[in-house]
Amino acid sequence: MKSHFSARWAAAFVPLCMALLLLKLGLFGNHIWGSEGSGVSPLLLVKLPLVLGADILGAALGALLVAVVASLGGQHRHWADGAGALMTYGLLFLAVVSTFTVVFAGGLLNKSALDSMQIILGSGGKSTNEGFWASVEAYFTTSFLSALVIIPLVGGITFIWLRPRGKRVLAWLRQRWVWPALLVETMVTVVILPFFMSGEIGGIRVYTVGLEKSPFIELGWSYLRPALRGLTRTDIDLGDEFRLPLEAQHEAAGNPPLADTRPIRSNVLLIMMESVGEAYLADKEDPMPYLRSFGQRPGTVRFLQHYSTWSLTTKALFSLLCSELPYPNYKPISLVNPAIPARSLPEVLQGEGYRTAYITSQDFAYDRQLRFLKHRHFDLFLDMHNLKGHEDAWYGKWGIDDAVTVRAVLEEAQKPGPFFILFGMVSGHHPFVASRTQEENPDGTRVTEYLRALRYADDQIRALLEGLQEAGVLQDTLVVIVSDHGEGHGRHEGRNTYEEVVKVPAAFFGPQLAGLQLQVERVTSHLDIAPTILGLLGLPIPCTMKGRNLVSDGEPRVAFFGGRPPKFQLGLPSLPIKSETPG
Repeated sequence: MKSHFSARWAAAFVPLCMALLLLKLGLFGNHIWGSEGSGVSPLLLVKLPLVLGADILGAALGALLVAVVASLGGQHRHWADGAGALMTYGLLFLAVVSTFTVVFAGGLLNKSALDSMQIILGSGGKSTNEGFWASVEAYFTTSFLSALVIIPLVGGITFIWLRPRGKRVLAWLRQRWVWPALLVETMVTVVILPFFMSGEIGGIRVYTVGLEKSPFIELGWSYLRPALRGLTRTDIDLGDEFRLPLEAQHEAAGNPPLADTRPIRSNVLLIMMESVGEAYLADKEDPMPYLRSFGQRPGTVRFLQHYSTWSLTTKALFSLLCSELPYPNYKPISLVNPAIPARSLPEVLQGEGYRTAYITSQDFAYDRQLRFLKHRHFDLFLDMHNLKGHEDAWYGKWGIDDAVTVRAVLEEAQKPGPFFILFGMVSGHHPFVASRTQEENPDGTRVTEYLRALRYADDQIRALLEGLQEAGVLQDTLVVIVSDHGEGHGRHEGRNTYEEVVKVPAAFFGPQLAGLQLQVERVTSHLDIAPTILGLLGLPIPCTMKGRNLVSDGEPRVAFFGGRPPKFQLGLPSLPIKSETPG
């Protein structure tokens, strides 16, 4: 009986282990290679054996379960073999789906993921279900569906083929020292697993983004953990794990700030400035007079209490395009989960017949942004390396002269058909030199050079909008101007969450705002930009977007934001709570 059980255990373990290792290698490859063929980090290669071990442990537990079921067949060997093969197929199917959720949804399949899907699909609202499927259907690719069938099928066939060869498989493993090596690898992984969770080993960052986990162990433990937690008394109410409360307590609900606008289908130009803090616009030198005029002349609106979600460009961009809070750590979405199933502003607009383009003065290689952007439905990418005229243009440390990019935006905007253009600027970025003239005539002080760079950025925005007006395009274009984040100087440096680092200017101009002239004091966030643009266009807003449509939503909200390492600060604006007592 012992020999019979061992043979079946070996026949179950080998196909499970082989298939899981194959999946883990594929996931590892997806993690280390970007869309543009970025290099392989030596540190990632060193930790590869450690990352694989958890799946070997998961395969062993799954194989034991299969072997037990297969051994219970007794004289009914065909029934036992069929049950074992079916269970093997099921476990491998689970592994493929769980791997898919790591790559495209940011985490392994577990109780939270299943409960979240049940909440979305069981909400009873047709529009919610449609929005959910519209958000995820693009990720059911041919490769995923093929893996969903082929890998479990190969595993099941391998199980049946290896059943009568179990003893020889065990003997081969012993002779080749494979079995001891797998055992050592598994033990090492279990020992260092807590360090993986914290993201460091011996002071070295070795983020694994779920690679160290086993789908079997993760799913089982996610159901077992609440039961064990219930055995110990606690007065802590964890609340709804799927909802982060964003309601502000210091102000009452009111009319939506843009309630008097008229939704019109128009072009969209989103200008993302670089490192422009709202605090510096009030400087006595008035570095951006053109931007400051928004809200003071007809057809313009300026938000005076607008906050970025993070003091890092890639993280802020994620919030602007997808209306999502970024990953609560330094790593941007392009490294954590580039294909996250969150519908973006360009994706919605492309579906409505818009041409979509991202034209930036910076470099898409920074933070490997294209790993994220390639899933956001842009038709055109232009950066400092392929802009027309870049060969003879002035280059700074972080990008090309914004004047070159302005010309490219003007050219793209005059092509036929409605457009969505994201214009990414570089003026304002450290070391605060924005043009050849400024480089050749330095002022010498950090803050003064920064203000000069902001003045140059203001001039380029003016030149762009005047160029659109001359081309007859501006009157049919919704223009949104916002900064990715602010800038700190001295002790309030950029990595800390001070007001000048996270409080940024935001302004709107377009045919939808005709007759308006507003300066809005209500707290707003990068999360509100994409839904508000869609609201001004009269288009439906995907259920994955977390922000408000300021055309129709007047509920007060707080603004969350975070800072850079080494502190990783999180925060929200500290505003005085108004007393309810008269006087």
